[in-house]
Amino acid sequence: MIDTEREFDYGGRIRDLRHQKRLTQLELGRKANVHPVTLSKLEIGERVPTMGTLTKLASAFGIGLDVMLREEYVVLGISREEAEARKKR
Repeated sequence: MIDTEREFDYGGRIRDLRHQKRLTQLELGRKANVHPVTLSKLEIGERVPTMGTLTKLASAFGIGLDVMLREEYVVLGISREEAEARKKR
């Protein structure tokens, strides 16, 4: 069963995408015109991104906003637990 009431982990998603692109917070900040301190606070969950910030980050990652906000387990139609288990394999 998919957990639809769980809060989206914006910070984790931003961090994962940044790592996939092999960018530092400074490099991503420059590409997206977002201060690195803001990125740090977003990644650790101290701040929630605005739609404008999400749009800038998606553009810097070279992906659409829909892809940025997509969670693997929702896309695959599997449980969150199964998605986490697949990541560990």
